[in-house]
Amino acid sequence: MFINTNLAEELIKSVRTSLIDCNSASSEEYRLKLLYNDKKQGSNVLCNIEKELDQCDEFWFSVAFITDGGLLMLKNIFNELSERGIKGKILTTDYQYFNTPKSLRELLKVSNIETKVYTKEKFHTKGYMFKKGMNYTFVVGSSNLTQGALKEN
Repeated sequence: MFINTNLAEELIKSVRTSLIDCNSASSEEYRLKLLYNDKKQGSNVLCNIEKELDQCDEFWFSVAFITDGGLLMLKNIFNELSERGIKGKILTTDYQYFNTPKSLRELLKVSNIETKVYTKEKFHTKGYMFKKGMNYTFVVGSSNLTQGALKEN
């Protein structure tokens, strides 16, 4: 297995900065970040996901809930990605029967996104993965694909 030692060193430095000593020098590109919705600062999870989608070569979402409002917020960027040939996969669930059939039908219309619904047991994940070249960015946590989760909660 090939390991880029410079990258490994940068990752170690960035973890040190993120978790141990915020004054330790490292590349901001690799630092761990806490994403949250902050109306006062004008930052939200949606902006970060849009940025990653805009820069990625491929993406994967695993979310328990998808709503019409959440999908509407990403519809334009999904269409742009389709025009650029950027493929993605979205895995969701029937957990608590929260997803609307309308939002799932809308997702099926987006040609570059493969959508699947997991139905076997309780499934409540919330994760986003973006591939750019040889690098991957992960967003793991509490944001479903809903308007509230992406912008407010």
